[in-house]
Amino acid sequence: MSDARQFARSVTDGWPGASAAQVLELLRAIRGRRIAVVGDAILDRYVYGEPVRISREAPVLILRWSGEESRLGGAANAAANAAALGAEVELVSLAGDDAPAERLAALAAEQGITARLVREPGRPTTVKTRFVAGGRQTVQQQVLRLDRWESGAPPAGIHDGLVTAAQEAVGRAEAVIVSEYGGGTVTPALFAAVRRAAERRGVPVLVDARYRLRELKGAYAATPNRGEAEEAVGQPLVDEASLVDAGRRLLAQLGLEVLVLTRGEEGMSLFFADGRPPLRVMAYRPREVYDVSGAGDAVVSAMALGLACGTDRVLAAALLADVAAGLVVGKRGVATVSPQEVEEAVVGWTPTIYPLEAPIGR
Repeated sequence: MSDARQFARSVTDGWPGASAAQVLELLRAIRGRRIAVVGDAILDRYVYGEPVRISREAPVLILRWSGEESRLGGAANAAANAAALGAEVELVSLAGDDAPAERLAALAAEQGITARLVREPGRPTTVKTRFVAGGRQTVQQQVLRLDRWESGAPPAGIHDGLVTAAQEAVGRAEAVIVSEYGGGTVTPALFAAVRRAAERRGVPVLVDARYRLRELKGAYAATPNRGEAEEAVGQPLVDEASLVDAGRRLLAQLGLEVLVLTRGEEGMSLFFADGRPPLRVMAYRPREVYDVSGAGDAVVSAMALGLACGTDRVLAAALLADVAAGLVVGKRGVATVSPQEVEEAVVGWTPTIYPLEAPIGR
């Protein structure tokens, strides 16, 4: 038997679900699944303008305003991705008692998300404002981002309200996403309460952590990108060997069952605590990347939905996540994908998967 056939057989025999057909089957199964998202909701604002000239006051570009919009970001974008794929989603997050929080709640409601925003008076709701320059005949380009946030933990009374809201949401869920973006929602005590509530129900918890991955131990799965993994292990991942070593270390140190290490245009690597070898999933149909914002949210939401259908569907969930991320990065700003887009995308698609012991190109 050729090396290529042996590698393909080792994947197919050990991991049923490595096909576009299984992705479509999973896509049907996830409709109506109940997902709880606990984490840092962000209001993403986009201000668009057409470049006019350089200012006389300072060497800066003057834009003529042409429009603006707001979208769900951070944990709210993970919730939006899950809702767009057909899930019933409950979002729990810390927020301020201000207009951006009202806008977050309204956007969530428009997308069918039940948002439980625990308000802290005087605290600013996290807002990321992106200024985008471009005209009708030119490519739009982000020229400035202005962030407004508070990273500290809330006072005891507010924190207690967060814990209660999170426990109640987990009590209704079939999978839980903990989305940490540095906004102060995900404290150690909150994460511990979420884990306990999930364990009582026997549902998986998935962690997507921007800054505090090493602190959030004991989840079922985590979905760091390459940079987050480098920060967590304290060393650069310069080649396949260092990446595999880091993946295995994080899997053990975080007490995970599954680690999904996303690699951008290189796809993702999967690591498993049950002794099966790590896998490499090549990126879905490499294409021109427009905006990587929110790709990680697409991955964790697809993984959560897949695992909500059964932890034995982990590979089909990873393939769905691979396709969703590939579609999202082709869109402007934080975005979601629909089941119809996924269905159209996998027509004629054959996933490329192999054990990481296999050299690339075989």
